[in-house]
Amino acid sequence: MKLLYGTTNNGKLQAMKNALKDFDIELIGLRDMEGELPQIEEDGATPLENAELKARAYFDAFHMPVFSCDSGLYFEELTEEEQPGLHVRRVGGKELTDEEMIEHYAALAKKHGGKITGRYRNAIYFILDESRHFSSMDMSIATEPFVLVTKPHEKRVKGFPLDSLSVDIATGKYYYDLEVKDVSTSVDDGVRAFFAGALRENQESNMEEILEQIKLLSMTVTEEEYNTNLEQSYDWLVKLHDGGVDKDNVYRPLFESLNSLEDGISYNFIADT
Repeated sequence: MKLLYGTTNNGKLQAMKNALKDFDIELIGLRDMEGELPQIEEDGATPLENAELKARAYFDAFHMPVFSCDSGLYFEELTEEEQPGLHVRRVGGKELTDEEMIEHYAALAKKHGGKITGRYRNAIYFILDESRHFSSMDMSIATEPFVLVTKPHEKRVKGFPLDSLSVDIATGKYYYDLEVKDVSTSVDDGVRAFFAGALRENQESNMEEILEQIKLLSMTVTEEEYNTNLEQSYDWLVKLHDGGVDKDNVYRPLFESLNSLEDGISYNFIADT
């Protein structure tokens, strides 16, 4: 499945590709799309509302499966007025560059004794089609608590400036000095679980719809249309197989339907299917 990630940030796109590398997904970003991108007023009250605004706009523009993410950053030591919240990169009406973000947040840490403790609350809004929408702002996709300090690490990853200031609470080390984790990937398990659940739910929904269509065909099929309708049923079953649906989950309800019928054209149709 080709899936659009609603971002122009190549760093975020690559991070998501890494997180979803084991899925049967071709992930692309907004820079891969032709045509003008929609202008979106991100005026939601929560990260999830903003993620939905973006996903709906990109779905309307490009008519393909799409998801968007948004996040808010919150620190224990800051007052409500000081919290970056939804506006992690926007300060005083200005959109900060990566280096400006490092400078700004290092100054915040210095103001509060040299370090501040926070976490990102993340949200995902995923649109498969007009009727299938999936979303989450669960704590499983929030980052673990981390510390921002005043002195940045020498390493930089474009699009993730605050990782350079981020220190692991358990070890006291910069995330960039740890072998297996950093702030940007600490939510990967939750992201994978979200997409696995959404795709599984979609498969189950497709299966139920297709099985109902096959049963309907069996009840209305005629001798003249028998082979044509049988080919249609076969194509639907191939679609389920290609989508990764377990064959036992398909055949079990078909056998139940078969056992409920008496001999005749409907019985033969289900049996042949």
